Amino acid sequence: MKTQLAPLDNAFDAARAHFETTIGQCTEIAKGSGDLSAIEIKMRERGQEQGRLLVEGTLQLMSIRFDAPTLAGADGLTRGWRRVSTRTILTTFGEVAITRLGFHGKEAGALFPLDGALNLPVDSRMSADLQRHIARESARGSFQQACDTVEAF
Repeated sequence: MKTQLAPLDNAFDAARAHFETTIGQCTEIAKGSGDLSAIEIKMRERGQEQGRLLVEGTLQLMSIRFDAPTLAGADGLTRGWRRVSTRTILTTFGEVAITRLGFHGKEAGALFPLDGALNLPVDSRMSADLQRHIARESARGSFQQACDTVEAF
């Protein structure tokens, strides 16, 4: 069975479409009335999603770098069975999906080279940057306050 990663020629289509919609919304806002605060809030929301879509597109482009027929691990075992899977990670921009190629073998644990290249945490669904952000906020008060602050950001 042949394993396929997603086509790369459309990695940023969603980000482009989102940007065009944002430009349209800015044009509509300019025609009407609205205070600066309302405009800032709207653009912060749109910008957050724009960043998330760009991160996801970049991750999609990176996934192809690790396409190979087999992979040998540090344990010396070769893994020849490949399977595409998706992992979600919560980032400072929101949740992103990472589609990556896993290499499996008899009596050998699975290896996901993209996870290693991205320095993804093994035991967490949060990016290292988000974890650092929460730790900084936690130092200022309670963990719940930190979560609330990060979520509002």
